[in-house]
Amino acid sequence: MVIMGITLLVAIAAGALLLLIWRRRARNAGQPICDEDCYRLAMNHTGVGMAMLSASGEWQNCNPAMCRICETPQDILFLRPFTRLFHPDDIIALTLPREGNRTSLEARLQLDSGWHWMRLTLTGIEGGNGCVLMELESTQASHDVQAELLDKQRTLARESDHLRVTLDAIADAVIATDETGRITFMNPVAESLTGWTEQNALGVPVDEVLELVDDDTGERLPSPVSAALEGLQVCYLRDGNRLRSRDGSLYEIQDSASPLRSDDGQLVGAVVVFRDITSRRAMQKALDFHTTHDALTGLTNRRGFELALQMALSEEGREPNILCFINLDRFKVVNDTAGHVAGDALLRECASVIGHQIRDDDVLARLGGDEFGLLLRHCPVERARLITERLIDALDTIRFSWEEAVYDIGASVGLVELDDGIVSVEEAMSRADVACYTAKHRGRGQLAVYTADDSDASRRHLELQMAASLRESLEADRFVLFVQEIRPLAEGDPGHYEVLLRLRGRDGEMISPGAFIPAAERYQMMPHIDRWVLRQLLQERGAELAAIGGLNLAINLSATTLDDPSFPAYLESLLAETPLAAERLTFEITETTVVNQMGSVSDVLIWLREQGCKVALDDFGSGFSSFNYLKHFKVDYLKIDGSFVRNLMRSSVDHTIVESINEVAHRLSIQTVAEYVEDAALIPLLRETGVDYVQGYAIGRPEPLETLFKHRQYHANDAHPPLH
Repeated sequence: MVIMGITLLVAIAAGALLLLIWRRRARNAGQPICDEDCYRLAMNHTGVGMAMLSASGEWQNCNPAMCRICETPQDILFLRPFTRLFHPDDIIALTLPREGNRTSLEARLQLDSGWHWMRLTLTGIEGGNGCVLMELESTQASHDVQAELLDKQRTLARESDHLRVTLDAIADAVIATDETGRITFMNPVAESLTGWTEQNALGVPVDEVLELVDDDTGERLPSPVSAALEGLQVCYLRDGNRLRSRDGSLYEIQDSASPLRSDDGQLVGAVVVFRDITSRRAMQKALDFHTTHDALTGLTNRRGFELALQMALSEEGREPNILCFINLDRFKVVNDTAGHVAGDALLRECASVIGHQIRDDDVLARLGGDEFGLLLRHCPVERARLITERLIDALDTIRFSWEEAVYDIGASVGLVELDDGIVSVEEAMSRADVACYTAKHRGRGQLAVYTADDSDASRRHLELQMAASLRESLEADRFVLFVQEIRPLAEGDPGHYEVLLRLRGRDGEMISPGAFIPAAERYQMMPHIDRWVLRQLLQERGAELAAIGGLNLAINLSATTLDDPSFPAYLESLLAETPLAAERLTFEITETTVVNQMGSVSDVLIWLREQGCKVALDDFGSGFSSFNYLKHFKVDYLKIDGSFVRNLMRSSVDHTIVESINEVAHRLSIQTVAEYVEDAALIPLLRETGVDYVQGYAIGRPEPLETLFKHRQYHANDAHPPLH
């Protein structure tokens, strides 16, 4: 720009010098001032656009530079007044100057590429008969620079406004300082949390506004801004600090401070960003509490108890610690007869009673259901005996009243010393569980101390090992499905098969259900096993089973599966995917399950029948209060308990019972199945009694499921004619 300006001044000076020479020569020669030769000499040797105008403003002549600037040949340029070259708004007040006067202004020249800014200078020539010298030079570059500068200023202003709006709108508090730590900016969130307005805080040291205190001692702490300015790096507030507002309110905050540098790397200040996490911390503490505490009783839960137990086992040179398992003896009676609300109230009362019998350092937990865990810290065995005996007596004296009924309660306690031989939580819990099981089976209100040579403990350990083996067997897919025929006694009735479960041991031996079902039920493994069975039948083998005509399958469901609220949704998804029709499935439920879980089972049975499945009541008659339940549960089949069927020919009482069950079932439109038919001589007697189906070794032994696939077009009546 400077060089261009110098060049322009030189050119103008040269032009003026030439004009001066020309005018002097004209005067000396006595020629007119507008002599053509002298004019050309002056005009053609300058790069400035120059033209001579008459007193009335008409073109007289112009130099090549004028044509070049106007991008128009001279003959065309002279066709219109010079004023038509410029934007009307820029020359609206323009008048030709008198002799010796000059007029200069900025005007936009119209070119093919658009309007361009020019410096227009008009000079009235002395003694020139009113002629006017017109000079034209471009100022577009200067205007472009100014426009760019204005655009940058506007952009910067917009960005500044946008930044402030953003900082005002975000949920985080923001405070900016200069290099000395004095505040230069605060957004509204920072104003709200600190209690300072931005106006009052400007220029105030940040530590005075951002008042941080130790959560435990209340002592004032320096803000991280000082550290950021000194260390020239991002600094964070450590946990356990709080912000004290100007009005005394305390906030748990999370913050960071960062130094600010200019483009050349100079420190110009710092910015601290922080947020109020008081509610989040409170929620986190509540979640942490619920993670390790039982929602019903407020006691430590299993997870928290296991953590405390792990710490006790990790103590070096520890004093004796005692682990106790407490199982309530008659809780199920209250829960089943008075309902879950009463059961919950009883659990809370028992938790309170136990809590009053132990020391402050001891850890009491509800492990689930009606089981409690107790860790007696630094307590000799004899002292632990006294505490637990006192605890059993206290629970035995409870008289729980609920809706005009009074219930008594008791407890069985298993106790194990955490000696050096116990290295894991699992082992400690297992021994305590064995001891509690031993106490339970010795009689109610008993205390048992774990000893490795106890026969009950050995049996219990075998059961625990079996439970662990079941988990492994599920993962290794070692369960095997068998089927046993349920034969109709009437013609034209389709055939049925009951699905039975077997377990293949690690060595390939076949393990019967009686060896693993009790452990699976006690350790809540049956829901997993039942789901495995359903997946195999409906998902894995569904298409093959559906292709076997006339086939109906009876599938056993455990009590724990029926009590699982997620089970209906799981089964519904399988039924939606399997090609095996729901009408060909019968679900068998034991009579004891119905008696013990009337509320939950009733809803599941109704739902199963709504899906199109059938329901069979297994082992019917074992409790013989069962007729009453038939009024409440709609089932399709009754399977008469085998204890009555075995002795049917030798016992008139059993014969009468079977006849009664069959008659009541038929009156309720329920078909009957006689189980354990192990003698073919029973078949005519059962037909005479009116039983619909028979099942047992006399009909067929359990066989692997694969045997069904040998006859893909199997029809029950063709394969097995009615029995005579």
